[in-house]
Amino acid sequence: MLTTLLAEPRPDSRPVRARRTPVLLAVAATVVVALGAVVGVRVLPVVATPPGCGTTQAPDAATLLRALADCAQAQPVPEGAYDYVRYRVMGGGFVRGGPLEGFDTRESERWIAADGSGSWRLNGSDGSAQLVPLEPTDRGWGEWPADLGELEALIRADEEADMKYVRGDWMSAISLNANRIATPQVQASLLRLLATEDGLTIEGPVTDRAGRPGVAVSGISEGWNPYVKTRDVLIIDPATGMTLGNDTFIIEAEPGALTTPLPALWSYALVLDTGRVNSMTERPNR
Repeated sequence: MLTTLLAEPRPDSRPVRARRTPVLLAVAATVVVALGAVVGVRVLPVVATPPGCGTTQAPDAATLLRALADCAQAQPVPEGAYDYVRYRVMGGGFVRGGPLEGFDTRESERWIAADGSGSWRLNGSDGSAQLVPLEPTDRGWGEWPADLGELEALIRADEEADMKYVRGDWMSAISLNANRIATPQVQASLLRLLATEDGLTIEGPVTDRAGRPGVAVSGISEGWNPYVKTRDVLIIDPATGMTLGNDTFIIEAEPGALTTPLPALWSYALVLDTGRVNSMTERPNR
């Protein structure tokens, strides 16, 4: 009797199967949606753009520099035992009475530890390289202060200070020298100090001499050289707020001081690569 009953389908068997199908589909759909949500979070994270990053337009130079300062401060702090800087500088010869012969272009690399030790590599245009070891210094090679007041005091210090290359204006202070890097906090403070200066002009989006996109501001320097007045152009990476380089143009000169038309390019500097590494055989991002 049991065999007979099992062999003959019951009249309500189809409705039972029909009622179970939507339930199974609903469960499957719920699993797919849940999995999709999980996968979506992992594959497409929402990354907030740091404030000020990408800024190339502003109503005035001060506003632009403050926005770029916010961007710089939001960058990750580099870690490592050595400051690394790869730097290219071109100096145009100028003396009273006429220019020196030609222009001198140099590219160098430096690895500097906190105590001032490290090495300096001068790369010649002919492929040659000169490596000079650097000894520790009594003063060490500490960080620039990120505090605005302390940083201004350092920039204004006498010629014995580490920043003796400063010409008395913020434009030169911001142009990264060939020795050390500016941390995001220090770079932000430098830009905010520059924003307090009068007479700065936005030069607009530019491409630097290494082919990188940048945004430029300029200011006039005078009084530090009795023979010329110059316009310094600072170029900043709008994506990070960090310095790419600067150009210096002679815009006025005493009669007979130059034999070239004005404005004349006097010098430029390119910050080609910076970062921190753990040995003098390393380079960042390479």
